[in-house]
Amino acid sequence: MKLFALGDAPVSPCMVMRFKGVTVMFDCGMDFVPMLSFLPRRPGFSQSARTTTATVDEEVQRTWERSAVTGGSSETGQQAAGATSAAAAGSSSRGGGGGGGGGDGSGSGSSGSNGSNGATATTRATSSNRGSLPPSKRARTGGSSSGAASAAAGAHFTSMGEFTLVSGASPQARLPHVEMVDMSTVDVIVATSFHSLLALPYVVERTGFRGLVLATDPSKQFGRLLMLELVHLLRSEPGAPASDAWKDARFFGLLPEALQESAESLRSVYTERAVENALAMVTAVSFMEKKRIFDLFTLMPAASGYGIGACNWVVSTEFERVVYLGPVALSPSLQHSVPLDAEPLKFCDVLIFSRIALPPVVPVENALGEFCSYVGATAMRGGNVLLPVHPCGLALELIEALHNHLANLQLPRVPIWFVSSAADSALAYAEISAEWLCRRRTDKIALGEPPFLFTEIGGKKGGRLHHARSASAPDFARAFREPCVVLASHPSLRCGAAVHFLDTWRHDPRHAVILVEPAFTPVMGGDGGGDASGSLRAEAAGIGGSSSSSSSIGAGGSARTRMRQLLAPFQPMAMKVFVCPLNTEMSASQASSLVVELKPRHVVVPQQFANGDGVSGGGGGGSSSHVAVPDGVGLSSYEPLDVVSVPLKRLYERGTIVKDLAAQLHPFKVPNRMGKKVRVAPVLASVDTHNNSLTMSVPSSAAFYTAGASRRRQLWGRADAAMLREKLLEKGLTKVRTSRDSETGATVVHVGDNVSVLVRSDATHVTTGSGGGEEDEEARLLVKEALKEIVSEF
Repeated sequence: MKLFALGDAPVSPCMVMRFKGVTVMFDCGMDFVPMLSFLPRRPGFSQSARTTTATVDEEVQRTWERSAVTGGSSETGQQAAGATSAAAAGSSSRGGGGGGGGGDGSGSGSSGSNGSNGATATTRATSSNRGSLPPSKRARTGGSSSGAASAAAGAHFTSMGEFTLVSGASPQARLPHVEMVDMSTVDVIVATSFHSLLALPYVVERTGFRGLVLATDPSKQFGRLLMLELVHLLRSEPGAPASDAWKDARFFGLLPEALQESAESLRSVYTERAVENALAMVTAVSFMEKKRIFDLFTLMPAASGYGIGACNWVVSTEFERVVYLGPVALSPSLQHSVPLDAEPLKFCDVLIFSRIALPPVVPVENALGEFCSYVGATAMRGGNVLLPVHPCGLALELIEALHNHLANLQLPRVPIWFVSSAADSALAYAEISAEWLCRRRTDKIALGEPPFLFTEIGGKKGGRLHHARSASAPDFARAFREPCVVLASHPSLRCGAAVHFLDTWRHDPRHAVILVEPAFTPVMGGDGGGDASGSLRAEAAGIGGSSSSSSSIGAGGSARTRMRQLLAPFQPMAMKVFVCPLNTEMSASQASSLVVELKPRHVVVPQQFANGDGVSGGGGGGSSSHVAVPDGVGLSSYEPLDVVSVPLKRLYERGTIVKDLAAQLHPFKVPNRMGKKVRVAPVLASVDTHNNSLTMSVPSSAAFYTAGASRRRQLWGRADAAMLREKLLEKGLTKVRTSRDSETGATVVHVGDNVSVLVRSDATHVTTGSGGGEEDEEARLLVKEALKEIVSEF
């Protein structure tokens, strides 16, 4: 069996398995972390806001042109940054209160794709409103080829301290390396969660894949909501600049190191039509529902506990079982879905881990308590709380926790806003997903109560929960009041309503943004997930400082670099920033315990968890950074783009015997190695393969019988010492006696002085002495004939 690791990031695995002539792809997700290398796509502002934005842009444009004439010194750039930052701060205060005049993140406004706040306008001192060079700039820099290249680069890149960000293009996400395999040979794609379907439109539209796609119904429905929201947030406007112009070979040296490695695998968002075409190929399945594939094996999803509809996959043949683990949640906190079902996963031949939480791991119970304390402290001082989240998954799990905590603090007038184009659909679908929910939720349904509090705390005047498609929606503008808690897309802070709210509130120290999505907020070693505000705001103040040299995602230095890059377009910031990743995925130590419980024969894990040399850090509850396996269990590891050979050999196949051949068989009972008796029969047959089915029939060729007759015959059965002695006496041997072997307890038949036969239940050993002559050789041959007479042969 071969495994191909096509995913680059731990949060978006993609693997292909080839076994028994069938190719199965596990997961087809997208990595959104590369979006951090792009400037945010700002929402379309109101008319008054657009007028202020135009004024700021003109001032920036004049400063930029003066910089071009004087050679673009860093001092001039810094002066432009200060002037523009102050202008944008003024526009924010004039642009209207708490976000009532904001946009929806769709990019449909006329203000351009890169927005207008102070920090971003500063960085756009080298670009026009659309990210393309103005004629005046091209005229002044056209004197040399290097000048032209520099000018062109200015249209696509922006330097922000230690970071170089792509401007003039919508943020792009990274796809799996599907070019490693011929997608036309992939027979099935299976998804472990809704995040694992997000790259499916690319695979369907741009490769030769024409196979079957399997996913649970919640994964399909939530995946559709996330895909359509991405289209809503990131789809380019008509007439916008080419989204891939920044990938020109001339600019390769200007790309951040991360983009140099992954630029070819980054793609702009798909179309709505591509989404619908891809989802039309998805077949919805239920937990424990078996799907037969080409009459070779079955695919079956089993609950993983990670979210509504999240699952692991069991691949079963008649004689082998392979288990692919997606994201698995073992903690009951923040869990409203069916918990992990471990029973179908036990005693498998191969256990594949695709996702394990990177250390240091903070127990979700601790992180949730700190999260609630941050929300409560901010609301008590009259500030707003921004939670950049996906509209499905974690957002649904946080709403009830937020409501209960605010109620305990006796803050009934603090509303919770869920701002996303998918908000209403996500809440509605969660309410009707009874079969995918945990026992506590289904018991409420049995009593005639709704499974969630969404209906109880929202949907009526004076309720705490409100949802809106965008921040510019009329219902949002009418009902908005402060202080409030806002859950908004996108956690990358590069598109969606979260960008608008952060732009609006960033200058007010009363407000706070809490970063909770694990993919964008790795735990910083040494912080332990605690009060990251002080340390992170210190980092933000010095955002132009040097970058850490750490290359480990989970290590503290790289985590702080990720945070600085995440917030770079919004500097300077006065609002508080809290880092509190709520990661419910199992840790390496929990994965080790799961291996002991499931008892597989072979385990496959990511390389960083295979030998203890992976990422480690202080704080948190993770006690180990690698997966330990018991003695006797095989272990393989993989890195991105690896091809791994897994020791799973095919020993048996099931076939069909035709009636005529079956009539010729005469099975008899023999004991196997486990001591149980099984029926066996010698057979000489012709084996035909058709549609992956084996059929054994009576050979039609005389030559076939001749070949079979000349084949070496095999002995089968159990030799009896008493019968062997009688047969030898019948053949004229007189010196035949028996004894008991002292070591094994088996019977030994002695023939003469130099020949002995050790008769055991599972084997027979004939020993001849070295000093014997023709008599001993004759005795040995007679022993052979006698043995053939008392056992069967085929």
